[in-house]
Amino acid sequence: MASRLTPLKRIHLVLEALRLPPAQMVRCVIVGDGESRDWLANLTKEYGLEERVTFAGQVSEAELLDHLACCRAVCFPAIEEDYGLVTVEAFASQKAVITCTDSGGPTENGA
Repeated sequence: MASRLTPLKRIHLVLEALRLPPAQMVRCVIVGDGESRDWLANLTKEYGLEERVTFAGQVSEAELLDHLACCRAVCFPAIEEDYGLVTVEAFASQKAVITCTDSGGPTENGA
């Protein structure tokens, strides 16, 4: 996932999901930096995910495109973000987007 690391981005939800048995083989690269980075790094250690979660920090556009080329999906758990550039970049790279029902954006028939 690529994002500013702030509480509104809810990146901790991704870490919580990685603890669940169906996600035991999933690796995650978190691209970006911000006020929540240290807290998320500590949470990663607390959850025992250090082997599967990498913090890449702020990267260039070319590096971001490389990350997008290598991934299977992009997570976007932000709350009420009407237009997330992360999702546009993911779709442009033909990647699936994993999101939450309250992440914002247009809805149709409640979905």
